Amino acid sequence: MTETPQLCGISELLRGDLFDCTTLDLQASRLVNSNSSGSATQHLQRLSQLLGEGGTAATPRLRSLVLNGIHVGDQGAEYLYGALMHPTVLALRMDSCGISKQGAFAVASALNGGAAMRSLSLSWNALGPSGGIAIAVALRRNGSRLSRLYLSHCELGAEGAAALAETVRLGSPLTELVLSQNRVGDTGGLAFAEALSTGPPLQSLDLGYNHLTHRGADALAASLRHNTALHSLWLASNHVADQGARAFGTMLRTNRALRHLGLWNNGIGCGGADALERGLRENTVLTQLTLAHNDLETATEITDKIEEAITRNVEAHKLMGMELSSLERDEL
Repeated sequence: MTETPQLCGISELLRGDLFDCTTLDLQASRLVNSNSSGSATQHLQRLSQLLGEGGTAATPRLRSLVLNGIHVGDQGAEYLYGALMHPTVLALRMDSCGISKQGAFAVASALNGGAAMRSLSLSWNALGPSGGIAIAVALRRNGSRLSRLYLSHCELGAEGAAALAETVRLGSPLTELVLSQNRVGDTGGLAFAEALSTGPPLQSLDLGYNHLTHRGADALAASLRHNTALHSLWLASNHVADQGARAFGTMLRTNRALRHLGLWNNGIGCGGADALERGLRENTVLTQLTLAHNDLETATEITDKIEEAITRNVEAHKLMGMELSSLERDEL
């Protein structure tokens, strides 16, 4: 029997009435619009008390915590340890919460302690390289069950990205990893290329806005020629250029897993687009290729052929009974 979702907020938290709650949403907009009194720190202490001491008896159905925009801070992250260790909490969203590396260490401690979380979002927090490394190392623990990790705009740099790539290489159960806007550069790109070449279970990787050049793109493309797991690679607003696009064109001839490739705003011209089109002639699986905001104003014939190839693949997948999201038909 399917569980009926029950959204709760600050009022239920203050009353201690969370028995039927499946998602506890305390994000900043809800706190501002509520009539509750007390600071965010007091609310977090109350939350930790209920979840840590009350255990599953008080919150047997709780699956998700949403704290986006609340100034949790590093001290608040430490208060949340009991909540993060709650055996039924599977998802935590703590974006833009004023957390630095110390807060990341607190979250990593919960992961090391056996937290049941499957999904973790800490985007728009200044975790820094050491914070990223702490989380990466925690995910190498035997028994880690985290499959989705979102760390956009966390100031991870190449060092933090390399640590996460090593976690992927070592066989982490991660299936989705978002690291956009972290200045990982080609060093980070090369680290993920090495990780992907080992055939990890990772299915979706976002390295958008990360200052990758054709060097990182070349390595990523080479690692995907025979990868059978990754189905989505997002590289928006990097510097892939024609050389990197040519590498992806070559990859498309042999790859039989990648369904989404995002190359939006990458300085790709006619030469790169032509290589992608040639690769698509031998590819039957790619159903989304984003090329908007590239230097393709004079490449209408080539982009039309690319659109035709993508449409062909989409139609073939439909005939095979595969479910496709509406996003897969985005315009070039």
